[in-house]
Amino acid sequence: MIGEEDKIDEIISRILLDTNCTSIQLYLSGEDNFRYKMATLLPYKGNRIGGNKPFYLEVIKDKLRDRGATSISFLEADDMMSSNISSFEETVICSTDKDLRTVPSWNYNISTKVFQLIDEDIGRYNFYKQLLIGDSVDNIPSPWKLGEVTATKILNEVSGKSDKDYYQHIIPHYLTFLRSKDKEGNYKTKWYSGQDIGSILYEVGNLLWMRRTQDENERWSVF
Repeated sequence: MIGEEDKIDEIISRILLDTNCTSIQLYLSGEDNFRYKMATLLPYKGNRIGGNKPFYLEVIKDKLRDRGATSISFLEADDMMSSNISSFEETVICSTDKDLRTVPSWNYNISTKVFQLIDEDIGRYNFYKQLLIGDSVDNIPSPWKLGEVTATKILNEVSGKSDKDYYQHIIPHYLTFLRSKDKEGNYKTKWYSGQDIGSILYEVGNLLWMRRTQDENERWSVF
C-alpha cells in the first residue's frame, strides 16, 4: 500500500514531468490570513465552520515542509504562488484553484492536466468574472442570480480592454442584480443593505485578488 507521504512524492514527480520543469517550490498557507479581517459582507470561508479537516492533513503539511515548503503568516498558499513568479516565461503555477487563473503565467491544472498560458488579457478577464460571480467555496459574495453565463455575456462586451474599462462596464450590471427586490420590497441579495458599490467591489476584489507582492499592505484597486 502506498502511504500518504509516498503519494506526495509521486504527485510531485508527475507534475515535474508533465510541465517539463526541473525544480519545484512548495507553499503552505499562513495562520493569520488578512482576508478574515477584511470580509464584512459575509464571513470569509464562513461556510466551512465546523467542517472536519482531512485526517492526514498535518502529516501532509509536515511532509511538504520537509521538502522545503514555506509560508507567510498573513498570506495563503495561493498568494505565495502568485507573488513568487520569477519569470513569466519560465514559471508554472500548479494548482486546481481557478483564482490562480487570474495571474499572468503558465498555469497547470493538477486535476485536469490542462496546461495553458494566462496572459494579461486572459488574467484580467478571469479576475473580473470572479468579481461578478464571487466564490461560493470561500463564501465570497455576489449579487442574487448573477452567475457565470450572465457574467460571460457582460464581459464579452469589454474583453481585451483596460482595468478601468472593465470596472466601469460591470458596475451598472452589478447594481441591477444587487438591487433587485422581491414583491415585499426586500433585497433578493440577502447580504446587501445599501452599502456603497465602490466599497463592495473593493472588498470583494481584495478577497479574490492574488497578491503580486508579499507586502502586507498590498491591496487591489482600479484607481
